[in-house]
Amino acid sequence: MPRWSQQDKFRIAERRTTVASLYLRGKFQAEIAKEVNVDRGTVSRDLKAVEAEWVKSGVTDLNTAKARELAKNDEVERQAWAAWERSCRDLETMEVTGTSQGGKSRPEKVKKVTKGRPGDPRFLDIVLDCVKQRREILGLDAPKGQEQQWPDEGPNRLPLTDEELIEKCRHHIKCYDEERNGAVAPLRPPAFGT
Repeated sequence: MPRWSQQDKFRIAERRTTVASLYLRGKFQAEIAKEVNVDRGTVSRDLKAVEAEWVKSGVTDLNTAKARELAKNDEVERQAWAAWERSCRDLETMEVTGTSQGGKSRPEKVKKVTKGRPGDPRFLDIVLDCVKQRREILGLDAPKGQEQQWPDEGPNRLPLTDEELIEKCRHHIKCYDEERNGAVAPLRPPAFGT
């Protein structure tokens, strides 16, 4: 196994970042190889190494899928930030005055005009969407309470405690059993702190 210098390791890491970026944009390995100027086998090995990095933190297929989606999300966010930076740059134009003869003679005056731009907020919207998606993928936001309608009862806020849920289930099972046996059961389950 060859020993790699720090410079080689850096070059490989940089190439793998490019390969991963192109892969996440949906490019085929042959296209990536042509664009990065390496053979297809190198691209394949790079993708295996990149995917191994993506799954280092995960064990199951779910974690692998999350890692891949996070990597895609990171690439979109990186591109959005780059586009935002470009949209903030000053716009430079040349203003030409005093040309005659259909623009064939030398102009009398050429003036460079620089116009400041505030940046395109659509790119920041994309960044915010990426942050939102990342939080969703990682499950960082607290779950929102869901309305649950129980028979003959107003809406209950979920989640219930385990004990409350077990008690409600027992009540419904009891009602079902009594109904099957012909006995009349109370329709209303026990109420809990609602």
